[in-house]
Amino acid sequence: MFESLPNEIFIESFEYLNSIDILNAFYGLNNRFNLLIRNRPLHLNFQHLQQSKFQHLCTKISSDKDLQTQIYSLHLSNENASWQIQPFLSCFSLHQCIYLQSLRLNEVREQNIELIKSILPLLSQISCFQLTVVEDITNDILSLLPMTKMKTLSISTVPNNRAVLDKLSSITNLTISSCRISQIISIMKYIPHLYYLKLGISDNRWENTRYNSSSNLAPHLKQLNITSFDGYVHALIFLFKHIPNLTNLTIFMKYINSAVDAKTWENVINTFLPHLNIFKFKFACYGIFPKDVNNLLEQFQNEFWLKKHHWRIGYFTSFGYSMVYTLPYISHTFTIVSRIESFHPGFINSDNEFNHVTHLSIRHAALTEKHSYCFPHVTSIDLQNHRDDTPLLGIEQIESLKMIINLSKLTELIIYNASERIPPAILFQILLEAPHITSLTIDQDYLLQLFCDDELCMYLNKMIKKLELKHKSDKSFDNYDLLQKLCDTFSNINQLRCIIADENFLLSIIQHLPQLVLVNLPVSNKYSIYHDSRLHQFDFSRLEDELRKLRETIIVNSSDIMKIYLFRYDD
Repeated sequence: MFESLPNEIFIESFEYLNSIDILNAFYGLNNRFNLLIRNRPLHLNFQHLQQSKFQHLCTKISSDKDLQTQIYSLHLSNENASWQIQPFLSCFSLHQCIYLQSLRLNEVREQNIELIKSILPLLSQISCFQLTVVEDITNDILSLLPMTKMKTLSISTVPNNRAVLDKLSSITNLTISSCRISQIISIMKYIPHLYYLKLGISDNRWENTRYNSSSNLAPHLKQLNITSFDGYVHALIFLFKHIPNLTNLTIFMKYINSAVDAKTWENVINTFLPHLNIFKFKFACYGIFPKDVNNLLEQFQNEFWLKKHHWRIGYFTSFGYSMVYTLPYISHTFTIVSRIESFHPGFINSDNEFNHVTHLSIRHAALTEKHSYCFPHVTSIDLQNHRDDTPLLGIEQIESLKMIINLSKLTELIIYNASERIPPAILFQILLEAPHITSLTIDQDYLLQLFCDDELCMYLNKMIKKLELKHKSDKSFDNYDLLQKLCDTFSNINQLRCIIADENFLLSIIQHLPQLVLVNLPVSNKYSIYHDSRLHQFDFSRLEDELRKLRETIIVNSSDIMKIYLFRYDD
């Protein structure tokens, strides 16, 4: 019956599947399906794919030149437990990918750079390129990349090579992770068709520019998204002077009290951004108390904000820390502290106010207070405690938490900062109420308490796939007395993150945790009283030799972390 369906049905059905699923499910079944797949564009996003499945697809694609020809977009990543860039780009030459138009490379490491440089000149059709990299190699990369058809570019820093700047003229969408305003203004004349701009701005020092303040450097720029800004407000205003046709502005500003000034923003918008109709912001600041915030927020309730633009404002303040934001709240993260005073205008449904929030931090003490907050889409929660006299977490606090979030949606639980205030029986109750949690972050000193509860250990073994052990003083974890119990309780984890300074202890953990695919070893702060010099004395050659006796291994080492990838292709 299945085989008798016409090709048109399968072709239409493929439109509802991503290319990864199509390759996994249909490629290799028979010549008919192979031919159908070879004649459709492939958009390959490997970013969240399990390493074993990624390797399996690499083998399929590398053995079929017709598949290679059909790759139109490619997304590779070294984030989390993935090690994809080097293996995939080594499988075959990208000159076979004659239709490749989009290439995204996340968390490029030093080991990848030379290989990436060698393939860049082959990308003659590329129109979208994204590179997130540990080192600043923007000039080197862009000098090699064909850019005559480039429309979308995402890079870490601003290029300063004149030959590279001259290649930017076709770009309409630009993202730069870290830059200064003076750098952006200086390159705008090289990007005359720029429509969308996304920036992370660090501007702690003001730099004058030689451009006339009235010049329109980006006449086509309509959307500006500033993901972070911690500089001077007048520097930001200077940028606005050069982009008068802007219609959509999103901005996150922190620790800048002068940002919470409605009259200043009203004047700036009327004077320099007359076409602005979408304005979303989050301003975080210190030293403003409830009475001051109330006075400031009254300025946001006039005709300009409410009637002309329909921009609604919310806020919270606690112990001098305040946050002011447009409604609905636009960030994916939120923190609830104790003694919050909240403000919710009556013109918007507060049930939808925090729909974008997926990560919530909440102070332990705040669970004893009543809140009107509701976070329906939170998947990650960080329970925190900053006082030694805070009562132990109990059933009442869990019930309070359930009024704020849907525990059944949680996939990540972070409690290392509050571990000593959470009895194992309460942690067990949380796991029962949140059965989809797979990631756990705890204080390593908390392990001994957990291991005394056999039923809790059974649930941890069943649920947890990703474990992070932390210590407030960066103490190395090398407790041989807990080694066996740790490996028994967390035998199913595939990712482990903790500070380990003892090579033999590290080897023992890897040997006794057969599901591991990634070990992250942060380097402790050298100023910590627990700083362990052994972290800088690993014999990497010996370590690799010993690990490769167990599994195929790649060690990626940097100044702040060592990553050990352990490949399991037999899954």
